[in-house]
Amino acid sequence: MPFDNTGFVAIAAGQGHSLGLKTDGTVVGWGSNSWGQLVAPPGAPAVGIAAGGNHSLAVRNDGSLASWGTNFFGETTIPSPNSHFTKVAAGLNHSLALREFGNVEAFGRNVDGQCNVPFPNSDFVAIAAGDNHSVGLKADGSIVCWGSNSLGQLDVPPPNAGFVRISAGDRYSMGLRADGSLAVWGRDAYGQLNVPLPNTGFSEIAAGTNHWVALRSLSPCAPCDANCDGVTNLSDISAFVNTLLGITPACSPCAADANQDGSTEARDIEAFVACLIQ
Repeated sequence: MPFDNTGFVAIAAGQGHSLGLKTDGTVVGWGSNSWGQLVAPPGAPAVGIAAGGNHSLAVRNDGSLASWGTNFFGETTIPSPNSHFTKVAAGLNHSLALREFGNVEAFGRNVDGQCNVPFPNSDFVAIAAGDNHSVGLKADGSIVCWGSNSLGQLDVPPPNAGFVRISAGDRYSMGLRADGSLAVWGRDAYGQLNVPLPNTGFSEIAAGTNHWVALRSLSPCAPCDANCDGVTNLSDISAFVNTLLGITPACSPCAADANQDGSTEARDIEAFVACLIQ
């Protein structure tokens, strides 16, 4: 990490390097710099960043792109005109850039068709780049994928609707729906497709090479008021602990009333604790 570890507003991780965007629009890089992927060129302040295999991208506040690092496959050769860009995404050896008109520019390595944006190239609102495939989110909430489909990373599970976030890793893809649920498809060599239960309440996602992370919100009510009745009792605490620890339904809220007689007694608490620690 850089010495001045403050003032960051966005981050991006590449194959062996990391980028951070500061509040003043400067880009800071750390990690491998074997191909100059840490050294952002001078120019207008950046408002978005992306990190790929050994290259880096930034979209500036004037709508132009900046690129640096490797260019073996044209992954840092910016399409003309260099204007009206709003978002960037970087794959292993290819790059994606979204223009304000809703069309996607794809450039770099194209051996698997990862730069062949499907027709119609319009109405995109978000983009994501995997190792050798690309993912786009449309304004209607549907997802479009293109490039390598070696392990089903292009096969969006039905229903292909209601998505609000996308991300892509090494031969797998993921999407977040408006209802807070996740969909993950493609490679599953390391459990990438195993969404933790309950599959609800998620608000942000990020895919790495062989793993992913997601941000999940707790109940909109008080954390220990699972049924939102305004009262916190042992069944609420049970449900809250279950969620935090990922405990199976065997330790359900009714574990606080093990014999189901309608009251919580010492033996009920003993049973509940035993269920939690077994």
